[in-house]
Amino acid sequence: MNIEPAEALHTLGKLMAHEMPEVAIKALERGFDGQSIRELAGLNNPTMSEACPLFTKTLREAGRRKLTLRDAGIYLAKEIAEEIIAERVGLYDGARQIWGQVSEACKDVPVLGEFENLADDYEVHEFDGQRPQIAKEIVRAAHKFLALPRPPVM
Repeated sequence: MNIEPAEALHTLGKLMAHEMPEVAIKALERGFDGQSIRELAGLNNPTMSEACPLFTKTLREAGRRKLTLRDAGIYLAKEIAEEIIAERVGLYDGARQIWGQVSEACKDVPVLGEFENLADDYEVHEFDGQRPQIAKEIVRAAHKFLALPRPPVM
């Protein structure tokens, strides 16, 4: 996982401690450097109390601005929407991810609420032949959401 989605997950409280050293290693490979990132990359089976402060310090040392919950949510939702359109994630799974991981932080972004409704509809209409239409609506919602500006992550 790259640092941008990891930072967004961290802001939303959804980045796990065991994922942080892997993110640090990839960031080092991409040219990020600093004492905190090296310490973080060297952690083995860290706890949140070990990894989280180092991850936060790493972000600051890299000159990244602190993301708001809303910006982090929008960033992740756009990543997932791109995955939906590229068919790298299932339509239902993508809609559920946006709903489950992001919508709470972005209640003021109406198009994100559509993913919740569409995921619910997809579940309910398993046997009545409406899923193909709901699938098209999920793709349409992903395109609509991607047309909105992406928040800055630095």
